[in-house]
Amino acid sequence: MAVLDGDPVERGDLVFDVVYGAGQVVEVLPQGRFRVRFGRRTYTYDENGMRSEWDFRTLYWHDPVIYVPPKAAAKWDRLKRLVAAIKPEVDAWP
Repeated sequence: MAVLDGDPVERGDLVFDVVYGAGQVVEVLPQGRFRVRFGRRTYTYDENGMRSEWDFRTLYWHDPVIYVPPKAAAKWDRLKRLVAAIKPEVDAWP
């Protein structure tokens, strides 16, 4: 069974790659791997959201960028603290 961030990956699931954009799972493979189609291109990912060709994660359930970071480090630090403070509340939701 393939999983991504603790949730099962199934054929037809919609996902988001920070390089390629929105995609759809077209095949679930052995060893927890799965294939995602982006238009005419199809790539294989592991349960960490990584392609074997790269050493970094690019695949998520949704676009992970919800706020463009400001240049000012103080503003960015304040925003990160705010998000960290509400994260436990969000994690508790069913």
